[in-house]
Formats: sequence, C-alpha cells, structure tokens
Amino acid sequence: MNGQKLKGMLGIARRAGCIVLGAEAVREAIGSGRAAVLLVDTDASGRTAETLRKQAEEKSVPLYRTEKGLIGNACGKAGCMTAAVLKGTMAEGIIKILE
Repeated sequence: MNGQKLKGMLGIARRAGCIVLGAEAVREAIGSGRAAVLLVDTDASGRTAETLRKQAEEKSVPLYRTEKGLIGNACGKAGCMTAAVLKGTMAEGIIKILE
C-alpha cells in the first residue's frame, strides 16, 4: 500500500463527496449497500474495529487497516479513524492502491 497515494485519493474522495467518515456513518453506508471499501485506522478501538469487520464481512465489503492518523489527516478531520468509500470509480482507484 502506498500511503501517500492513498492519502491523496482520500482527500480527493472527501472533496468529491465519495466518502463517509466516522463509525456511525460507516455502519449506515455498509448497511445500505453504498460502501465499496472500508478503511479502519490501526489506532481505532478494538470494539469498533471488530463491529465494523463483522458488518463488512456480512455485506462482502473489503476492509483495510491504515496506518495511524492517515484517515484523519487525509480528510481534514483529526481523530477520525474510520471511513467508507462509496461505490463508484473513486472506490475502484482506491482499491487498486490498497492492493
């Protein structure tokens, strides 16, 4: 995974409205089928990470762990540790970076 490329793409996705931030919004996006990929910071609480992992697994949404602070820094929301990239071409590009 290229952290700098991912950070740049997440910033673009945020400005384009192709990403939701925070555990509650992420759970909604997964539940509604809008999420294409789930990102969880390595510093996220174990309970939050496990809850999201289970929900993502049930809906076949890939989950990736990111380095500490990457999500918050990329999206301009310090302390944000979870994000879901919504289905579309932006998600496809982010998945390519993550793989």
